[in-house]
Amino acid sequence: MYVPQRAHSTVARDIPAGCIVMARLAQALFALFCAICMALSCFARAEANEDLHVQGGDYVIHDFHFADGETLPEVRIHYRTLGTLQRDANGHATNVVLLLHDTISSGESFLTPLMKRELFVPGVPLDAQRYFIVMPDNLGHGGSSKPSDGLRARFPHYGYTDAG
Repeated sequence: MYVPQRAHSTVARDIPAGCIVMARLAQALFALFCAICMALSCFARAEANEDLHVQGGDYVIHDFHFADGETLPEVRIHYRTLGTLQRDANGHATNVVLLLHDTISSGESFLTPLMKRELFVPGVPLDAQRYFIVMPDNLGHGGSSKPSDGLRARFPHYGYTDAG
């Protein structure tokens, strides 16, 4: 009858006990070292996160036409920004990033501590020291114009083409 052999031919009893203890100690120290490095990285990012200064504002669009033909005399689009706007010699913005989100939330969803740490601190994809990041609230959400502002059922019906 065939009995499969172990994948590793070295059996624990063939290794001196001191080596096994040292190997396990090395593994534990390496795991501790990795945990400390990760924690320090998080603390460094959290400290940088404190420096992020969010500014908000509203952009008002006059005589707004919805896709179905309805109009409102004005529509407010609320936005938040991070970073500093930079311009070239001709006055054109050179570092703007328009950060859009799904259509059922506001730009504030990007400003949780976790999202700030992962997206906006130095060295990450949308480094706020490098880019001027604009995060608008879509029509119907957050601080932008929406039915609950007063028009309620008289607010024009809007869809994806109107909201973004």
